[in-house]
Amino acid sequence: MRQTIGSTIHVVTGVGLFAAGLYPVYLERVYREIPGWEWMWAMLAFCMANCATVGPLMKYYKGPAVYRTLFSLGYDFVISFQGIMLIAWSNQPDAPDWMFWAVMPFWWWSVQKLRTSAKYLTALAPEDMIPSFLDGWNKQCRQELAGIEFNAPTIGYVGLNLSAALFDNAWMLLYTIKGPAGFWAFSTLYAPNDLELSLIKPAVGSLTVSVVVFLGTLVARRKMPAWLGGAFNVVLGSIGPWIILFWHKLLAPSEAWFPQFTPLP
Repeated sequence: MRQTIGSTIHVVTGVGLFAAGLYPVYLERVYREIPGWEWMWAMLAFCMANCATVGPLMKYYKGPAVYRTLFSLGYDFVISFQGIMLIAWSNQPDAPDWMFWAVMPFWWWSVQKLRTSAKYLTALAPEDMIPSFLDGWNKQCRQELAGIEFNAPTIGYVGLNLSAALFDNAWMLLYTIKGPAGFWAFSTLYAPNDLELSLIKPAVGSLTVSVVVFLGTLVARRKMPAWLGGAFNVVLGSIGPWIILFWHKLLAPSEAWFPQFTPLP
């Protein structure tokens, strides 16, 4: 791949994303502290710049089509996680009112995760199960996912990602309806660990998914065995974000699994 300004920005912001994503884990685990606003804006900037610069670089990609779609889904998750991070920080006492509206554009990438998950389901389904009026969609999905294998890791990956996409869209919808105060009301009163950790969960999730995308590039370039890359994909990209989501339960088992969806008593 040629060295360009975009590729340089992509590499630099990738390193920044990795460091900024690890920092809150270190801070929370060692000092039981959460970083401040400067870190949040830096993490947001690293993630958005890294994702924005990957598009032009894809014209140099010559690997299997299925990995191109995997990369696209990964970056959709990373960008949508930035919207979820804004959701968390919009509940801070010193958060500006406009942060609620800053979340709304991230609906686009949240819905894109559902769309890409639907492509995977279509490509994996037997062709005779697809209605004739979806022939165009069916052909597009199978072209974009040429080379996909119907096996246990793939089924697990698709199923977990579809579940995550559905959950994230439900999360966005509830926040859009309730606003910051209503959305975080239960956590504020009854789940303090969730309230605090939610400030860094999206960043750590972005880190795990970004690592998966990077490992995917190694597999596509035959620098890593496909079976090993697939295993990392499932563990880091599909299971990892769910573990991060329930991080508060590991620290405080008595707290609700889904505080935002739990009604106030």
